[in-house]
Amino acid sequence: MKNRDKESILLFKVFLRIAHDWNLTEKEQLDLLNVKSMKILRDFESGNIVLQEELSRRIGYLMNIQQALKVLLPDTHAANTWIRRENSAPMFNGRPAINLMIFDESFIRKVRDYLFSQLV
Repeated sequence: MKNRDKESILLFKVFLRIAHDWNLTEKEQLDLLNVKSMKILRDFESGNIVLQEELSRRIGYLMNIQQALKVLLPDTHAANTWIRRENSAPMFNGRPAINLMIFDESFIRKVRDYLFSQLV
């Protein structure tokens, strides 16, 4: 197995852990990664497909979000459920972060940037 294949499998396993921690539905997983079917996700998991740059970037943003949440909210349950709670910050307009993140990659990045700004 090539190093790139191993990297893809490891990165995808990280995504699956985040999906589990955040209790993401299949649809939310597909939307966050901009993937059309669960079969494609299973192919990534088994190493039959190497992650493309966009998917790697999206998973990287999600990893950053999860890491920031763990720092900002040391309680595991609070960190894992933050994406589903209504948020009063102006960019969220009372909506949960997940409602924005499933819309577009730029919103995943904006959520990451927002959380990083809270760390300083």
